[in-house]
Amino acid sequence: MKKLLVLNFFPAFLPPSSGGELRFHHVYAELSRHFEIDLVTWTHPDGPGERIQVSERLREHRIPKCPAFEDIHRAFHREGITGEFVGVAAALVGRTPTRYHEVVDALAAEADAIIHEFPYTLLYDRGFGRDGKPRIYNSHNFETAMVEALASGPGVDRLRRFVEGLERRLAQGSALVFATSTEERARFALEFAIPRSRLHLAPNGVDPAGFDNSDAEAAAGHLAARHPALAGRIGSRPTALFIGSDHPPNLKAAAFILNELAPRLPMVHFVIAGSVRKRMAATAANVSVIGPVDHATKTALFKTASLFVNPIFQGAGTSLKALEAMAAGVPVVSTPMGVRGLPVKNDVHCIVAEHAEFADGVLRLATIKTLARDLARRAQDLVRTSFTWDRVAEGIASAIRPVLETASRPVDRSLADRSPAGQSMIADRPLILIANDYSVREPVTGGANRIVQLSRRLARDADVVNLCLSGVRAWPWRSSLPVSSSSVFRRPRRSTRSRR
Repeated sequence: MKKLLVLNFFPAFLPPSSGGELRFHHVYAELSRHFEIDLVTWTHPDGPGERIQVSERLREHRIPKCPAFEDIHRAFHREGITGEFVGVAAALVGRTPTRYHEVVDALAAEADAIIHEFPYTLLYDRGFGRDGKPRIYNSHNFETAMVEALASGPGVDRLRRFVEGLERRLAQGSALVFATSTEERARFALEFAIPRSRLHLAPNGVDPAGFDNSDAEAAAGHLAARHPALAGRIGSRPTALFIGSDHPPNLKAAAFILNELAPRLPMVHFVIAGSVRKRMAATAANVSVIGPVDHATKTALFKTASLFVNPIFQGAGTSLKALEAMAAGVPVVSTPMGVRGLPVKNDVHCIVAEHAEFADGVLRLATIKTLARDLARRAQDLVRTSFTWDRVAEGIASAIRPVLETASRPVDRSLADRSPAGQSMIADRPLILIANDYSVREPVTGGANRIVQLSRRLARDADVVNLCLSGVRAWPWRSSLPVSSSSVFRRPRRSTRSRR
């Protein structure tokens, strides 16, 4: 059975406390039916490392964070950068050797392919582009777009450029890139020039067996016992639920509920659950705020909710919270961003409303029960037939198998003798482009001689292409003989004479 090594900057905690952890756990639990899988993750800094046998063919190696993480966080704060930047910190830690590097090196030697969940683990993969093994980018988001949503401050643009460089290098160097939606797949193709043949969809999913919208009375009792503040409030009026982790887009959504929806809709009881509670400084008379919830409590919240609100205004990827609410049979009101990447239609599967119309959408679902019931049924049918974790994993496995089969074939080493491009493909040499305004094919000037000598020196370690203008009226591009391992390409000058 083929072996996969998967790198991530956060662990697959159970029960999952965020959408990222939920996806990470379920995707590889399902993929372990098809492959032997080792996960390598960073975890809390206290205590020894762990090797967890999750199932027969799934193992997780958790590495305690080193002190460098705290150093980087302090440096960010000194520069005035705030928000969520754990991933960026992990990438910066990867610039110097760590225990994580050592574990990856050992496991990579036996792996048939290496998968990155985020670009933040690229610098821990010391065999990237060198060992001949395929890399796969199983993206959770178009991560470059997430940086400005997650962090703020004077240095955010610099962080965004850093992440963009990592993500571009990872995507372009991967045999496969998985995107969570058609929109993000198009973005990888457009912004990073990834061929469509290497781009595949791997949307978020749900476990339908984990949701049951029956027995609301028992669910209300469960909530009252776990969270006394909810006792007597569940069922007394329409309940609008929001669940979110301590994640900047969720913080903005919770603030929108507290400051705008709750005052406008006093007849609705809003319940905000999840670690988003940590950053909430206040509440309102018709708002109940509870902390992180386990699966049983989350299921009980879905059973007792009249509707689910998802006022997300920033983000990337697809929203797991919206998928879960739909799978549980709860009608949803969402911003367009909150249902990004999902094939849902307004007033067919849910109500999709912008900021100004959001309260009206909540009121419609809270008061028109037939509408709420019809939307919930159609959305539940869609999610349970098209967005289950086993279907998602089967699609990923089907795309990976041909890549592993191709990678296992012997490489034709004769390619290295045919062209500089062949040498670059075999040895993975860097490619350097030198742009100049005149030809150096016959170096008779000091400037031309300088370029030729520089090219010859660089060609010891890289393939060098000289791109220049020429007086030759020809198309397409013409190539002269190579200078050492470099090549000189000429593009014809455009004539200044008008054509008749």
